Amino acid sequence: VAASPLHWHTESLGLRDLPRGVWGGAGWLTRGVTHQGPARAGMEAGVLLGFLPWIKLEGGPLAVFLLMAGCLSTLVRREPFRTRVRRCGWLLAPALLWILAAFAVSRIWLPRQADFFRGAWLQRTAERLADPTAILLPMARDLLRPEWIGLWVVFAAGWIFALVTRRRRAAILGTAIVLQLGVYTATYFATYLPPGDHVRSSFFRIAAALAPLGILVLAEATLGELPATREAAARGPGSGLESARGSSS
Repeated sequence: VAASPLHWHTESLGLRDLPRGVWGGAGWLTRGVTHQGPARAGMEAGVLLGFLPWIKLEGGPLAVFLLMAGCLSTLVRREPFRTRVRRCGWLLAPALLWILAAFAVSRIWLPRQADFFRGAWLQRTAERLADPTAILLPMARDLLRPEWIGLWVVFAAGWIFALVTRRRRAAILGTAIVLQLGVYTATYFATYLPPGDHVRSSFFRIAAALAPLGILVLAEATLGELPATREAAARGPGSGLESARGSSS
């Protein structure tokens, strides 16, 4: 977060984007730590990630992408298949309950939120695809603003490096972030608002919530698994949490 505009521009970004970034990053970190424990330990990450739609509308697709990334990174692990399936189950069960509850509450009790796809959104999308630079260039300029300290340029390089070198966790998490950016891009092409103004008024702010996750991609792409994590994996399930308890005591 310290490398993100969230660290010093919270008052101009909107208060909901800071917790969205924190909860998303905390959920992914928790998922990584609990991977060395029993399968049910993944429930903690599921609770964190499933809460994202309660914070803001954009938290819905972000939660789905992070859960997909978490399950995929679990399924490629070197563990018995049944253990991997249980881990995914414990991750998904609380998250899906949270997400469905958020959807129900927003539909039944809360005022209707802005629907950027209202009206002839397919026609608008087709017209704007004829000149995509009107949307993509302002988005690119926002990602290259000095406040980012080059974060998104380094993120792109780190994500490509992870894909090429098959650092799976970093590659999978980076793909989830790119998919979320794709959701934002699709919204700008379909929105009933003037797309250029919509980008300028919102993209810098909503991209900031992805910055902590982007930093985690860079950490996992460059560092890979920490030695303690590798040793815990070699000793077997549960040893990671046991060693952490022993060191803390």
